[in-house]
Amino acid sequence: MEAIFTALGLREGWIPANIGFTNTDEEIGVAPLRKKTVIKSSCALSTSLAFGGNNAALIIEKNHEY
Repeated sequence: MEAIFTALGLREGWIPANIGFTNTDEEIGVAPLRKKTVIKSSCALSTSLAFGGNNAALIIEKNHEY
């Protein structure tokens, strides 16, 4: 599911907001997005992490028309 949402966001040119996030820890220095964000990128990374080391990472690239 995450890879599908990643590919759709890349195709449409935006990253969805992270709903339900409320508290920012200023010591960390980064936080999830709180609003829909427009991007101009041709690649995205989708990671899936599971118990027992069953992990996967996909790099998704837009089709380029030359």
